[in-house]
Amino acid sequence: MHAVLWYKTLKLDIGKPGLRGTNSVAFDLNEWGQVVGEAETNTPDPNGEDFCGFKADGFTSSGSCLPFLWQFSRMTALPTLGGHNGWANVINNWGEAVGTAENTTPDANCPAPQLFQFKPVTWKNGHIHELPTFGGDADGVAVAVNDNGDVVGSSGDCGAFSVTSTYAHSTTGR
Repeated sequence: MHAVLWYKTLKLDIGKPGLRGTNSVAFDLNEWGQVVGEAETNTPDPNGEDFCGFKADGFTSSGSCLPFLWQFSRMTALPTLGGHNGWANVINNWGEAVGTAENTTPDANCPAPQLFQFKPVTWKNGHIHELPTFGGDADGVAVAVNDNGDVVGSSGDCGAFSVTSTYAHSTTGR
């Protein structure tokens, strides 16, 4: 599976060569043509996780799955919180992306092989910022950001994680 960008009558395979893994998927683009999503690397996940779900969708999976930003005809991996995996869901017109990233804290509530916490995050200019979870929940994901930098998402326990659990955070500095 490759991330694809359609522009008028053009179809661009932005997932090749991607991050040197087999699969990628694009989730969002902004008015400047910046695209975010998730892409596999050629580095196997040491825990055998299917963090991005490519195996679950029936695809051959090759490695860890990282969030990416595609711009100027190049896909660049976005940092995680020290863990092996993450994904970027949405990017606003200021170039601020949101999603989730693994850290290195073990999470006993996660079913194997998901072994570590994942936190809601923002990326701006290639730098990651962890957002707080609601009530100190162990896991969370940021699912949208507007042009004012307001972020929404969900948090909960890995085993009982539900996107219907609401989470909101407002960033500053615009």
